[in-house]
Amino acid sequence: MKLFFLSLFPLFLLAGVPQAFSHLATAIDNERYVYLDLLRHEKFAVYLPEARTYFIAVEQAFKVGYKLDIEMKSEEGENEKDLRISYLKALRALARGRADLKSRYYQEVYLSMKEMDEDYFIFLINTAKTFLAENSKLKSQVLIYSKTLKQLQKNSVIKDLQAEIKLDEYSYVLMQKNTGRI
Repeated sequence: MKLFFLSLFPLFLLAGVPQAFSHLATAIDNERYVYLDLLRHEKFAVYLPEARTYFIAVEQAFKVGYKLDIEMKSEEGENEKDLRISYLKALRALARGRADLKSRYYQEVYLSMKEMDEDYFIFLINTAKTFLAENSKLKSQVLIYSKTLKQLQKNSVIKDLQAEIKLDEYSYVLMQKNTGRI
């Protein structure tokens, strides 16, 4: 497993993300580091081959993005349109790999709750709390499960999720009042 991480290291040496479509590239880049942290756990490491394929695809897409950055700065810009289209297609093609890896994460959280694997559950929620925030159903189930574990009541991720739920509920009530439904 250490060899895998060492083999990925050169992929992350490139400074920053391409400037073109940086909002998409930054989200992808940030998630790569979350996946790397998750893959350090032996139970999540079963997804190493899938993650490696995804990381390679990210690097290939970013290479096109770096070329586009150079082309955008040059005065000729002969290939800019073609590179822009290629890069955007490459970024969009990553959506499936991103969704698959997130789905694996969600499956692992559900499985850790089902098997009552507290250590793995805590690792998962602490490592990828941003993924939890994106899945309201899972977020609710995590909060319900966390009530069964006293050690989780003081966990910062759980407290943040509880605050988000309260804010969501308050926002919903406020919206209902403003639309005259209450």
